[in-house]
Amino acid sequence: MSDEHQGPPKSKRKVRKESLHKKLEKLLDEYKNILMVNVDNVGSNQMQKVRMALRGKAAVLMGKNTIFRKVLRDKMVQNPRLEALMPHIWGNIGFVFTNEKDVRGIREVVLKNKVPAAAKSGTVAPWTCSCPRAPPASTLARPASSRP
Repeated sequence: MSDEHQGPPKSKRKVRKESLHKKLEKLLDEYKNILMVNVDNVGSNQMQKVRMALRGKAAVLMGKNTIFRKVLRDKMVQNPRLEALMPHIWGNIGFVFTNEKDVRGIREVVLKNKVPAAAKSGTVAPWTCSCPRAPPASTLARPASSRP
């Protein structure tokens, strides 16, 4: 019998978070360029198309912002430039890691896969929208010949 205390088994959530932590550390060590992408209102099918288009050129990582922040804080000792990413880690974001010299090419691949999405109930518009005021309903109820 070993004297080590194993403790309770890890939950699936904890295992997933530890896996993301290790994966992010590995990608930060392996790649030298990072792009951040905002993925609000982006479907999984669209993300899959981006991943397929970037296969062999870049790695896409989505995950928990708190884990991203923790790993970046740990890695800032080795690479202080990572601090510039910290204020941008909020909302629904992901990282695209690449060693390509032409980062613009990777950015263009991501932007090329951007598609317009239909508006959904309860979502916030990405820009300000305004509609002209409609005539009062009482005016519309009258026949067109008697309208002012």
